[in-house]
Amino acid sequence: MMYLGWIYTNLAYICWFHGLKNSSGANAGVYTVLMPISASLCSLCLMNESINCYQIAALLLAIASILISSYRTGKKNYEELQ
Repeated sequence: MMYLGWIYTNLAYICWFHGLKNSSGANAGVYTVLMPISASLCSLCLMNESINCYQIAALLLAIASILISSYRTGKKNYEELQ
């Protein structure tokens, strides 16, 4: 089990960092914020886990950070085009 965990964990990180080489820092930050959101949603839907109010607040803050960063990035790109 340790062998498989080590191989697949390292393989996932190698693929993750290889993909980040082709991405900007802002996109990497957004993708990093998406990991706990997707993990929480998968555990909620697939494993019937419960989520408390603190976890919901944390997920909403993560989603808000994505929206704020994409709004600023979009506004900055729009101003550069003008």
